Amino acid sequence: MKKIPALLLAAVMLCGCKAGAFPLEKNSAEMPEIVFVCETNYCRDSDEDEAAYLMTLWDKNGSYYRTDYAPFCTLPFDRLIEEFSSGDEHFTKLPQTCEISELKEQYKTICALAKKDDFALDYPEMLPDVEAATTSWYGLCYIDGELCPVMFRQNTQMTDIGANNKRANELYEWYRNAVKAE
Repeated sequence: MKKIPALLLAAVMLCGCKAGAFPLEKNSAEMPEIVFVCETNYCRDSDEDEAAYLMTLWDKNGSYYRTDYAPFCTLPFDRLIEEFSSGDEHFTKLPQTCEISELKEQYKTICALAKKDDFALDYPEMLPDVEAATTSWYGLCYIDGELCPVMFRQNTQMTDIGANNKRANELYEWYRNAVKAE
């Protein structure tokens, strides 16, 4: 008879954790501090000391930021989020904002893309033999408690590379339009 209250308590705790009442890990419904990142490397093949970077990002509140501080532009995304969350002065807030409801919808798209086994960018068979900036667009989401970056667009060697997924290409159009909004 003493096992029933213990089992009932365990069931309540498990349901509470899954519902987010007692968070054990990040779930896909919880947006990371940074939701979208656009990073540009202007000196792809040059020495790291001379490389020039620009990174812009949307945070989970719909605010838009930029940094060209090279140590941040080369960090893994989980570390970038840590630095951003600390309020570091190297992130400059820009005037653009986006609707939180739209951002949440686009976040759901990123999570869905992260779960698709067949999602990829459509690279051409050959790229032009030119040295040019590389720009990559990412969405960040949590899948099973892990931060999962999803590259949904890239421009490399002066070639625009879309995705094999209509929704990912629509996401890129939303991103471009949201940036131009202000």
